[in-house]
Amino acid sequence: MNHKAQVGKIFMYAAGMIIAVMFFIYGVRLIMNLTDAYEDISFEQFKTDLITDMDFVAKNYGSSKVVELRMPLEYSTIVFADYLSSGNCNYGISQIANECELYWNSVGVDDIEYNNIFLCDDPSCSKLLPLGVYEGINLGIDIKTFDSSNGFIELKLINLPGGQVNITRN
Repeated sequence: MNHKAQVGKIFMYAAGMIIAVMFFIYGVRLIMNLTDAYEDISFEQFKTDLITDMDFVAKNYGSSKVVELRMPLEYSTIVFADYLSSGNCNYGISQIANECELYWNSVGVDDIEYNNIFLCDDPSCSKLLPLGVYEGINLGIDIKTFDSSNGFIELKLINLPGGQVNITRN
């Protein structure tokens, strides 16, 4: 074999390796993007299912409904806050206390947004994600926390007079 043929083979192997590495990197990025998209979709699906079920119960006098929801990845706890139950914002979780203050500062003001439903990574809520607001929550106490055991959470939604919803563990 001559020297030019050997140099040509080395160049072809190097080019092949570069192309293979580029396809590998592209594949890894594609998989990571799909994982991120799945997390976003599971979060939105959880939120939509919960709010839809709460709306159904709130609008149907005397109704109750047991719902089983798949928790979004990285979250195992859902927290509901009832800012009207006590009138103070002495919550053990500072971000929820801040949302309570926003609520009380927004009474009569339409453009201030607050949250009263949250997802946590664990019962101590070291990582807290606001899920949104549901004005018809009536818990009878300041806060209720529910942990999932297997990636799912089962809640019982109960209609209360005035289109309010109470949430308990089933």
